[in-house]
Amino acid sequence: MKYLRKEITMGYPSNILLFIFLFVLLSGIILAVMLRKKKRIVVGIIVITMLICIPIIFVISNLHEDNLKKEIHKIIESRGGHVLTIEKLKEQDFTTPFNYEVSNHNILFKITYTKDSNEHVAWYRAVKTINNIHDQTPGRYNDGYGEKWIFE
Repeated sequence: MKYLRKEITMGYPSNILLFIFLFVLLSGIILAVMLRKKKRIVVGIIVITMLICIPIIFVISNLHEDNLKKEIHKIIESRGGHVLTIEKLKEQDFTTPFNYEVSNHNILFKITYTKDSNEHVAWYRAVKTINNIHDQTPGRYNDGYGEKWIFE
C-alpha cells in the first residue's frame, strides 16, 4: 500500500499542471471563438494562451524526466547498486538490447552502475505516459512497448 501511495504522489504536480494547461487552453479557445469578430482581441488571446501553455509543457516534461531518473535510482539501489551515469539515448536507437522493440512512446536510458566493486550496465525502456511511468500499453491503440529493464 505504501508503494501505491508513493506512485500516486509522484505524479501529483504533473496532474495539477496538466489540469491548468487544459483549462487555459480550453478557455483560450472558447474566448477566441466567442470574440472571433474582434481580430486583435483574438490574436491577443492566442498569444497569451501560448505564453502560458508552452512553459507548462516544458515543466511537465522536466517533471516526467525527473520521475524517471528517481525510478532508475530506486531500482538500481534496490538491487544493491549505486548509479554512476544515466545516459538518455536517442529515440529508436536500435543498438540497444531492446532492438526493434521501441516506439515513439518510449524513452531509452543506458545506466552505468557499480555493485560489489564491479561496474555494470543496465538498460531501461521508459514510457512517455505522464501520469503512469509503469505503463505497459502506451499509445493510443496500445501500439507502444511498455516499461522494461534489461540488466547485463
